[in-house]
Amino acid sequence: MREQKAKRLDMTSDLVFRTVYGRDTKESKEALIAVLNLILDRKEDPIVDLVYKNPFYLSEYTAGKQTVMDIKVETSLGEQINLEMQVENLSEYVNRTILYTAQISAEGLERGQEYGKLKKTIHISIVKGDLRAGSEKYHSIYRYMELEEKTELTDVVEIHYLKLDELPKKPVREMTPIEQLGFYLIYAGDVSRQEEIEELLLEGEEGIVLTDQILRKVSAEEILREKEMARKRALYAQAAQEREWKENGLREGREEGLKEGRKEGREEGLRDGLQQGKDDILQLISKMMESGRAADISRLPTDPAFLEEMLKQYDLA
Repeated sequence: MREQKAKRLDMTSDLVFRTVYGRDTKESKEALIAVLNLILDRKEDPIVDLVYKNPFYLSEYTAGKQTVMDIKVETSLGEQINLEMQVENLSEYVNRTILYTAQISAEGLERGQEYGKLKKTIHISIVKGDLRAGSEKYHSIYRYMELEEKTELTDVVEIHYLKLDELPKKPVREMTPIEQLGFYLIYAGDVSRQEEIEELLLEGEEGIVLTDQILRKVSAEEILREKEMARKRALYAQAAQEREWKENGLREGREEGLKEGRKEGREEGLRDGLQQGKDDILQLISKMMESGRAADISRLPTDPAFLEEMLKQYDLA
């Protein structure tokens, strides 16, 4: 039994995450509804049903191919919800979140419909890594708001971030349900944390229990394990390629910089040399005139050897 538990796959993998929550099956739908109600704190008006707008089919997934891993659903109340796990490429992620939310919101308004029929759009991002934006809280919620008075303009757009790196460090039994969810997502596949995972499951939070039932099942699917390994290899290859590009870029940049530096140095040296040469020539002409050799000055521009000899003779070389 202990060995079987250790086979859980990593829930922070967007492929595993979407396999668990994104397949249009009864069990995935139930788990997703429970998790959404937990994240959105929908105790008073819980989500009871939803429709997948982009159901996930594992057989269609190809590692290395650009694939959108968001889970898009519409609730029975007409709300549009977009959920995703993101653990890398966070530098422009906030802007991407805003763009996706706007696109989903616009897609929900059919051509010719009045703006009053705009459906509520909720984007939920579960991120692992340094987002470098917004609140440092584990769970933060954003809407349109007047900055000074803090009055809300509308609730038609809502963005949630669950920052897994900001999860409070405390025993699982002391965590809130939404914190327990974060703990499960981080450590479900970590062999060294299985006792805590089992303790967490005993707490009985519906969304986590239902998620674990699916995760245990899909983790046994050979096709998912193969695709997850292929995905990791593709990510490693991509990271290695990016590092190579970066290193080559830096190397080329350094070489180009040296070339430019040498070029600028030569140009600067030439400018300085010309200026210094001009000054030396003027001094030479002055000294030659003082010493009674004005007649030889006309030779200077046409006789380099004579010019060099004169510069040395008057200590200007």
